[in-house]
Amino acid sequence: DFKKATAEYEQVSREATDPEREGLERQVEALCREAGDPAGMAEETVIRMLGAQLLEVTAQLGQDESGVVDLESRQEALQKDLEDALQRKRQLEMELQRERQRRETEEELMGQ
Repeated sequence: DFKKATAEYEQVSREATDPEREGLERQVEALCREAGDPAGMAEETVIRMLGAQLLEVTAQLGQDESGVVDLESRQEALQKDLEDALQRKRQLEMELQRERQRRETEEELMGQ
């Protein structure tokens, strides 16, 4: 389960990186075009660029929040699985101890 979760996390990380990179590349291209004549940049252009950046940041925050909710849900599920496994381990250890005691008692009785 841990390996599967790690693989899923890595895949999601790779998928999340590509759109982010594309957005940054678009911003760089736009800035390079406008940087040729910074004094000539109209206020409208600056406002438009800032608005676009704000939309991208807002979208990314929404995706990040959704990802956090998903990760918290996954964490809760993994925590429950861990607790179940630890409970099962304790039960098996108790069964093993009882079996050992039974065998010791049996050996003592046969030795008499």
